[in-house]
Amino acid sequence: MVGGGYVSITGVWEWDVVLASIPYAIGPTIVLFGKHIDKIPWDSVRGVRTLPVLLGHKLARFSVLALILFQFLMLFALVAFDFLAWPVLITLLGATFLLKLFPVYLRDTPAQPPADYPSNVWPLWYSAHAFVHCRRFGILYMLGLLGHLYMKLG
Repeated sequence: MVGGGYVSITGVWEWDVVLASIPYAIGPTIVLFGKHIDKIPWDSVRGVRTLPVLLGHKLARFSVLALILFQFLMLFALVAFDFLAWPVLITLLGATFLLKLFPVYLRDTPAQPPADYPSNVWPLWYSAHAFVHCRRFGILYMLGLLGHLYMKLG
């Protein structure tokens, strides 16, 4: 997504841009996976064959957790191999939300929303939590990339 946008704007394919965009680009996949996990009860009976329907509720939820872990592993790898500078590690500040997100994905969908859950969001459960994670991750990653640019250009 980011690499394609870069090519459209510059006319040049850059593997550096593609590699740097992977942690960010996983975010929309996580949100879409969450949305389709939320829709499994309706999609499966209607014959809609999304990947979460095919994987099943539990494996689809664990797939999201694996994607989230991969996001953070990519950060460490990009810094460890000196592809990106250490400021991108500011993204780790968003990991505190994982203490709330992981328990959500480790359990089945609750029958009713918790009392403090926004009523206009229900029945979205997994996608709403994924969106909060991806918003935090994305903002912090962009700040880290700005820090990276500052170090490289400054």
